This record gives sequence, structure tokens and C-alpha cells, in this order.
Amino acid sequence: AMAPTTFDTGHIGVIHDAQVDELGSTLATASADGCVRIWKLRGDEQVFSAELKGHTGPVYQVSWASAKFGAVIASASSDKTMVVWRCVQDGDWEVLHRQDSFLGAVTSCQFAPPSYGLQIAAACGDGSVIVVSDAGVNFAVHVVPSTGSGEESSSRLAAHLGAATAVSWCPPPTDAPPSQSSRRLASAGSDAHVAIWQADEKGLWSQLQRIDVAETMGMAEWVRDVAWRPGCGVVGHVLAVCIGTRLGTFGQAEDGKSWSLREDRDMGQIVYKALWNALGTVLSVSLEDGSVRVFKENLRGVVHQFAFADGSGVHAPCPPQSGESMIALRMRA
Repeated sequence: AMAPTTFDTGHIGVIHDAQVDELGSTLATASADGCVRIWKLRGDEQVFSAELKGHTGPVYQVSWASAKFGAVIASASSDKTMVVWRCVQDGDWEVLHRQDSFLGAVTSCQFAPPSYGLQIAAACGDGSVIVVSDAGVNFAVHVVPSTGSGEESSSRLAAHLGAATAVSWCPPPTDAPPSQSSRRLASAGSDAHVAIWQADEKGLWSQLQRIDVAETMGMAEWVRDVAWRPGCGVVGHVLAVCIGTRLGTFGQAEDGKSWSLREDRDMGQIVYKALWNALGTVLSVSLEDGSVRVFKENLRGVVHQFAFADGSGVHAPCPPQSGESMIALRMRA
């Protein structure tokens, strides 16, 4: 097994999220203590750089923007705010934008592909999804779905019944220049649905499709995460979905077609998070026991579990766990 690198983050609460930036040189950790801590990665060494204090409640998630925008990170918190931070110089960060119009805890945030500009989507515990974009002088805010009446709470339509739990951007098209009307977004919720949204040129969002994950997979649980597979020339679309103890993948052969369940895997314990690599060939999922399972696609388009990581290191090959269904996941749409 490959030995893990561990270090004391200095947080005084549970760590809810940890994200490395696009260049692989900086780590951000988000904690229940309300702080985000920034670390420079130098080989096996982690050098503390800054502590971002802008929340009054636990920070649930962080997201790095593309390096083309400089060092920019967003943090989502239970205090009903999302903060966008920018590094002015090494160790010195400023608040670029504070979004405080949420009506519940901000459960998830993710920056859009850089070709769409500096935009970020956020999911809220009141069921709403909001997209915030840099309009040059200030930040523009659009509610998903849009009513055309602005961001006021009275005009909002809930994206989900219950809580919205996760957001994931669709990769930009590869056969045409990206435009504002090509933006699509997936959101997940405690209503056991995944919704697909599309924007128009004015930035107004409407629902394209909705996937009843509970009915399709036979599990009436929260959808805790959804991850849109990066395209990289692959025809069609694939969503990885975490619901209860199951990891499912839904495919769409081409735009406008219906989404269908390709296959699913019972992991034997709650699946919390799914993450694709940049090429869309490796899928990592985090589980209730703190371990991470890693799936990789072979040349035939079949993804198999080939490694897992826990507190003792990274292990390969990965042995089956008790109660786990060893179903191959075909990720091709």
C-alpha cells in the first residue's frame, strides 16, 4: 500500500471538505469551525498560507475557480452565505463577493467551466439553486429556475422539494464555441431527484429534464451528490449519482434524448461524494467509513473498481466489501 500523507490542519472542528486547485499546488480545507485554511503543497510538505474567516457557521464545501482567473475560491456555509475569495498576494486574501440572499444553509457550490467566465452555482437547504456571475463591475445573480423577477425571495421557485444538496456543471460543447445559452447544470436534492437546467442568452434558467432517481434505482433516500462527467470528445453525457448506499450512472446518448440508468452499484454503506478526473476516465467516491473507492475505465468503456484509500494508505487491487454488489459500471452513454 502507498502510505498516506497526514498533517494537522489546525482546525478546531470537523473537516467537511478539502480541495486542491487546478494546478495541484494549493490545498483548501473547510471546517465546522467556520474557517477555510489555505495550504501550499511542496512535495510531501504542507505549508500554511492563510486562514479565511468570513462565516459564522460551519463551512460545508469549497470550490476553486480556474487558474485563468487567478487564485479564486468560493466557500459555502450553514450561515446562509457563500463567499468568493481572491488572493491579492501570497497569504493575503480579500472578499470578492458575498452572497447572503439564501434562505437556508448553502450546502454546495461549484465554479463553471472557465469558457463561461467566472460563474458559480450554489445549492441551498431551502431547495433553491442560484447562479452568480461576474458582470464586470459587480456580480449578477440568477435563480434556478428563473422567473424573470430577479433574486427576491418572493419570486423564487424551488429547484427541489426539500433541500438542494449538490450542483454540477455540464462540460462545454466540443463541436462549437461555448455560449451563454449552451450552459447546463445538474442539481440534486433531498427529494431524490436530479434536475437538468439550461440557461438562455439573458441568463434565465429553465428546466430541461428531471430524473426520478428514487423510482429508477428503487431507493427512497436523499441524492447526496451528482457529478457530470467531463466530455473530452466522448459522445453523449454521463452523470454519477450518489443515493443512499448506491452509486448510479445515468447516460444520455445525445442532447435532447432521455436519461437512462446504465448500471448501479451497491456500496454497502452511504455514498457521500463523487468526483471525476479531468478526462472523465477515473471516478472517485467517498463513503461513510471515511474510505475512498476509485473506479477506472478500460479500453472497452467498462469502469471497474481498481483501488481504495483509507487511513492506512492507498491499496490496489481493491477487494470486495461485505454486502457490496460487484456490478460493472458501463459509463458510455
